[in-house]
Amino acid sequence: VQEAKHIEKIFGGSSEIEKMSGNWKGAASCLPKLLWLSRYKRVQFEQSDTILFGAHSYISWKLLLPARSAECDYTTASTTGLMEKGSAAWCSRFLHAENADAEMATLSLLVKGKFPKLINSADAESGHINLQFLFAMDKFKKKISATCLEKLQPGRTKVYHGAGDLATTSVGAKFASQLMNCTRNEYIYVGTSGWIAQITSPKYTGDRAESKPKAGVFNLLAPDPSKSVRAAPLTTAGGCINLLENLFSSFLSKEYPELCFHDALYLHSKESPVGSNKLIFLPHLNGERSPVNDPNVKGGFIGLKSSHNASDMIRATLEGICFQYRWLAETLGVKTNTKDCMDAVDSSPLLITGGGASSEVWRQIFADVLNVPIAFIDIGVDMTTLGTVALILENSARTLAQNHENPVTEDEFYRQISYPADDDRVRAGYDELYRVWRDMFQVLREPFARLSQIVI
Repeated sequence: VQEAKHIEKIFGGSSEIEKMSGNWKGAASCLPKLLWLSRYKRVQFEQSDTILFGAHSYISWKLLLPARSAECDYTTASTTGLMEKGSAAWCSRFLHAENADAEMATLSLLVKGKFPKLINSADAESGHINLQFLFAMDKFKKKISATCLEKLQPGRTKVYHGAGDLATTSVGAKFASQLMNCTRNEYIYVGTSGWIAQITSPKYTGDRAESKPKAGVFNLLAPDPSKSVRAAPLTTAGGCINLLENLFSSFLSKEYPELCFHDALYLHSKESPVGSNKLIFLPHLNGERSPVNDPNVKGGFIGLKSSHNASDMIRATLEGICFQYRWLAETLGVKTNTKDCMDAVDSSPLLITGGGASSEVWRQIFADVLNVPIAFIDIGVDMTTLGTVALILENSARTLAQNHENPVTEDEFYRQISYPADDDRVRAGYDELYRVWRDMFQVLREPFARLSQIVI
């Protein structure tokens, strides 16, 4: 945080940095983290050979012998806040800040020659596979079959760079939307964290009516750099379920001994009515990035009474996360049928994906809170895998699904659309609860900031 404040001071404030990169997110951006390394991990920084910004970049770098050059795909690079706004290049003012002040001059020397080359996600290099590195990764020890190893051609095996979870999920969601006949270009992702994202074509350059970029919206290059991905993220989505597991796993295992924790959780949430008996949950367990970038905000139950029970707390958690997604939808300009949406009504389905999307109960809450149909499809592989293969093969979702180790036909894909409840009381109730939820978030920001400063 202190490094972010220092950078904002020497570059003329956050608005000036936004003009340079278009993606300044304060302490969450990479430049403050690099400055922190320069301040507190100088020796390690000096000894480093290169800077890599994604786990997939590291794996592709290590997987070939001799090691390929350090590379970074356009989408991952644009998440760093270190690219030139409106271009597909690193921002020279950040990398060559010798005249800014002494600390930035030192940082410029430390990063010189270490930034990765920007490439397309589908770029590949051929060579010998580093088997020692391959087997050192625990995740692969039991998943690499002898048949796969036989296909590794010495000196001629291709290693594709790939992309991160946002880019691959976005590409996968595009194909899944086609299979569901969804006409929207937005989708919802519900993982440990989450986001609402849309792929725009041509590349997004900002609304003319906006004097500055919308707060909380990341404007990123798509894997195809002629397009862009606009994303509004939330720090903790399905991660809130871990809190519920800590609170109620023992209780639920006794109530539903035949069910796994997640199935029991969603089933028990149905014991509570719409609105969770007026119990509100703030899902900001790890601060928040969008629409408000505030590391000090916190989560919690608001309005808790002795009459509330486990089902109320579980459902309130699911609803509170959906309220955050509703706020993101408004920020991103996603057309919904809620009272607060100023855009034209759009009743076409909105695709949802990620681990949290597998719950039919939660999908229905999404549909009711957003007042829009929610589309879900299961083709046997997750969206990141689907998107990765689609990037490489430049083919349709059907290619992966039908060549998977357990192939399914298109008729076997599991599809479901959850429609909003046809009940004015549900719509009006969620509208009112959402406004109270928003008010609570705003009112508690200042006490949360003070709470963060307390030293005991």
